[in-house]
Amino acid sequence: MISLQTTLCVPPFKFLLRILSLLALILAPISSLHAQTQLLQNDTVTGTERESIVEDSELEDTRVFGASLFETPQVDATPYNTFNQDYRIQVGDLIRVQIWGALAFQEVLPVDAQGNIFLPEIGPLQVLGLPNSGLTKKIDQAVAQVYTKNIRLYANLETSQEVRVYVAGYVKNPGLYGGPTSENLINYLKLAGGIDPARGSFIKIEVKRGQDSLHTINLYDFLTQGEVPLIQFADGDVIFVSPIENTIEVSGLTKNTFQFEFSAATLPGTELLGLARPDPIATTAVVKRSLADKATVFHLDMNEIEDFEFLAGDHIIFSADRKKTTLLVKIEGEHDGDGNVVMPYGSTVGDLFEELNFSEYSNTDAVQLFRQSVKQRQKEAILASLQRLVNNVLSTRSSTTDEARLRAADAELLLQFVDRARNVEPLGQVVLSGEKWRDIRLEEDDRIVIPGNSKLVMVQGEVTFPNTQVFRKDGKLMKYIDNAGGFTENAEKDKIVILRANGQVDLARKRLFGLLQNKVNPGDEVMVLPKVDKKYFPLVRDTSQIIYNLAIATKVILDV
Repeated sequence: MISLQTTLCVPPFKFLLRILSLLALILAPISSLHAQTQLLQNDTVTGTERESIVEDSELEDTRVFGASLFETPQVDATPYNTFNQDYRIQVGDLIRVQIWGALAFQEVLPVDAQGNIFLPEIGPLQVLGLPNSGLTKKIDQAVAQVYTKNIRLYANLETSQEVRVYVAGYVKNPGLYGGPTSENLINYLKLAGGIDPARGSFIKIEVKRGQDSLHTINLYDFLTQGEVPLIQFADGDVIFVSPIENTIEVSGLTKNTFQFEFSAATLPGTELLGLARPDPIATTAVVKRSLADKATVFHLDMNEIEDFEFLAGDHIIFSADRKKTTLLVKIEGEHDGDGNVVMPYGSTVGDLFEELNFSEYSNTDAVQLFRQSVKQRQKEAILASLQRLVNNVLSTRSSTTDEARLRAADAELLLQFVDRARNVEPLGQVVLSGEKWRDIRLEEDDRIVIPGNSKLVMVQGEVTFPNTQVFRKDGKLMKYIDNAGGFTENAEKDKIVILRANGQVDLARKRLFGLLQNKVNPGDEVMVLPKVDKKYFPLVRDTSQIIYNLAIATKVILDV
């Protein structure tokens, strides 16, 4: 039974797609559901289809150096109200003047259309074009001509006149934007949605006033050195982002894996190293170059990169060509040694056993090996089987509208089961049984778990009272199930998994008189799987197999 909580866990977008698919089932029961299958297609694919998607995603995921500057939404662009000392006073600016001593005066004075502020008892004072650094001195001199003694004065530029600036060229939302005259260039670009990373240049941004180009800004100066020019904008100024120039892509063992831009015909290797910042362990760089219909690959040592000239379109991959000499294995559980063991590269599990310090409580017959590569393959296998189930669910036809409506409801339950199953992580366990397990070669980050000598048996799944029981030498499988309250109505009595302490899996079978006679050992886990409702036929076999595979790979029992 699926709870409301489980239903709400489905991502809104996927859930909407599913609802559309299920409506199609109801309205068109006889038609094929291939299109709906594509709508609900998960990222999990196999074979050449997988390779194609990986190649496309690599192209889409190429990050442009500097693009993160504009990832904050434009509503978060914060006005820059700090005035530098070289700022020139303009019409409409507000100046706070404070006088104390023989005269008490405090007021915010606007700069009028003639460029003056008006001071009581003194009159108009011309401040238009005056640098911010000279404001206090100018006003002080004017006041001193009238009040010669016991006068103190402080003046400060409080607010500048708002101006309207055009942001044009290769930005996402070109247009006219308002802001303080002292606003910084990056915020104006943010208001326009930022530079279009696929078309716009980060190294050639012009500020124009009329026919004149006042500044040419290279944002790499800000990104790499923290330098950005302070510009005093005026009404009608234009910020123009030029089209993107030559680019190269950097990946691999480097701190900056980005697409970089340069304006010259070539990019010297010294500049590339400064932008990419390779990791200290990098020893070589592979340069992939495509010119017309010819592809070339260069292999450079790190000391050769400085003298190399890179061309537009090059892809540089930094790597470490070092032969592995050791590998690290994690040791957990009941032992007296270190938690991490360094072994020579090529060592086997048997070699590792000779190095381990077992304690008197170690169960050496049930040592477990967990491996990342196995975990990944188990995950891929589970996702592939779930995708086949989705395809089968969505391609089942109905002969009547009523039947289609019932199938739609059942399909939604199965799809919710698929969603939960996709989130379960396999353990990646390698079962160490038989005679050849000592010859298994170790891999980097293998994890060895040494269980203690256990006298317990766990019973879980479709039993009335899942519990952990004390092992009994004369205890048969059915006895343990009876002690857990017996089977529930939803139990698949013909499919009971016995998970041995070393990870080995046995499937219990009925024998004499239909009784379960399988032997249970100390430390075992008994897992009673749920049965799948026959209304899902012909999906019963697929769903049951998935539940079985999940139980083995994850020690988790899911129900539909």
